[in-house]
Amino acid sequence: MLTITSTSLSGGQGKTTLIYFLGKKLVSKGHKVLVVDLDPQHNLSTYLRVNVDRDDPSCLEFIQGNFNSVADCIYPVEEVKNLFIIPSDEGLEIANDYLASSGFGIVKLRNQLDLVKNEFKFDYCLIDTPPQKSQLCQTGIGASDYVCVPVETKSKGVICLDRTLDAIETLNNSKIINTKLLAVLPFRDRLFGMNRSIEGKKALEQISSRIEPERLLPPWVESVQPEKAVNRNITLEDIDFGELSHPFDVLAEQLEQLEQSEQLV
Repeated sequence: MLTITSTSLSGGQGKTTLIYFLGKKLVSKGHKVLVVDLDPQHNLSTYLRVNVDRDDPSCLEFIQGNFNSVADCIYPVEEVKNLFIIPSDEGLEIANDYLASSGFGIVKLRNQLDLVKNEFKFDYCLIDTPPQKSQLCQTGIGASDYVCVPVETKSKGVICLDRTLDAIETLNNSKIINTKLLAVLPFRDRLFGMNRSIEGKKALEQISSRIEPERLLPPWVESVQPEKAVNRNITLEDIDFGELSHPFDVLAEQLEQLEQSEQLV
């Protein structure tokens, strides 16, 4: 099971959107996928129409190990075969204090996901993190084999990318984890006809200068269509805008290649 975390240390950069569309893309290609909603705002759980009752185990109980069976924390996404979620709710916020006091909070989620690996046959685990350098964000990064960083093609996005890459490097320097950067997704790329905005062009140049060329995904063009798809819990292909999925096609192919190489080792 390859574990990929979507993280970006600022709000509105596309973390949850990336996990939503990537998860559905991988499922459409025949893979069994688990997504983990590590954000107390629980947008991913809401998008996928998975809401838990107060007494039902969710991501908080999963992190704390407060369950009878790990299967109790994993819920199927209705109408999407082979897509499952460990959902979140507002109560997850207290996990930050729990992780801070647990000693090795950075590897807590990774250790819990090892239980999933041993019991289930998921091909991929995709983790959505909160938009700040919290204990939850750090344990999400620590649980992953690879990190994807979505950032807006604006000056704010460039600053966010710098902060996020620095945070990943700092965590890796602890020698406790070894999380690799898989990809950066330029998000909400604004086009006017065939021309990119001046701000977007400058931001994309700055983003490109900070990473290796093979880490840069095709920019995701700004459009109202993804929001329409999310609101209906469907894919872009379902509303005949599959061309907007190109960045996720590329990312899914990269993950399949990594999965194959892992199996050969």
